[in-house]
Amino acid sequence: KAPSQRTWKASGAPAPTVAKKGTQPLVQRPQQGAGMANAVSLLNEWSQKNRHILIFKDLGMQEGGFLCQVRVDDREFEPVAASNKKEAKRLAAEAAAEILGLA
Repeated sequence: KAPSQRTWKASGAPAPTVAKKGTQPLVQRPQQGAGMANAVSLLNEWSQKNRHILIFKDLGMQEGGFLCQVRVDDREFEPVAASNKKEAKRLAAEAAAEILGLA
């Protein structure tokens, strides 16, 4: 069988493919100017690559909704409120990324 036709162990799923050096990635990332589709991932990748400590603090629910605050190393950013936790985390990540110059 050709490598792409082999099954992965007993699961029956196709074997994972390995991209060759110098080829385009199989999954394309959104262009930088396409908005911040996933600011949480952007901050996670940036902090890992640059060895920063990234913390998303869930500050619970208050009058304005759910609050989330981003902390990078010793720097805390303003808490952001939204109607649900996921949206609060995304908005907090977008605000932090913009302040850090990543967006």
